[in-house]
Amino acid sequence: KVIHEMQNFKNVALTLARRHQKMVACHLDAASFFKPELQVHSVKSALLSSFPGNIQDFVQQRYGAHKTVLLAASIIVDGIKYVAGMVVSVGSCAGLPEFRQIKQLLIINTDAVFICRPMIAWYHEHFRAYELTQGSVGLTAILMADFNDVLPLSAYKLRGKWFVSPKRYIFC
Repeated sequence: KVIHEMQNFKNVALTLARRHQKMVACHLDAASFFKPELQVHSVKSALLSSFPGNIQDFVQQRYGAHKTVLLAASIIVDGIKYVAGMVVSVGSCAGLPEFRQIKQLLIINTDAVFICRPMIAWYHEHFRAYELTQGSVGLTAILMADFNDVLPLSAYKLRGKWFVSPKRYIFC
């Protein structure tokens, strides 16, 4: 079957060996082949009591009694890097996506918990982007399962206002 598909009637063993080597090289070059699902950088311990009450309640309801949590400077999940200051899309309201800005990254057991500040957003057709302002609500805890998309967005400043490009976040 391989001989007829490749149209190679000479040295079939060499052809199969080369194809196999290329396949192995492709898998070895993949971002997640030898890497764990969750990578954490610059970790330090923090008392759970130093966080707002709603964050403490979230951690205790979801993970049980913890006195300390791990704070990370950056987290890489399946090859996607998250750091404080990035914006993620979480949920929607009235057909428009809601955005949150990552303030801190927590590691509890083997889960990544994102401490985020809600953002108020409205769409500007002229810029083809959402204008963001900080919401008055305090910090919230969010898991990756709550994200609309795993790709974070970097906010940029234009004419003194913060914007984020919608990419795939236009809901119909």
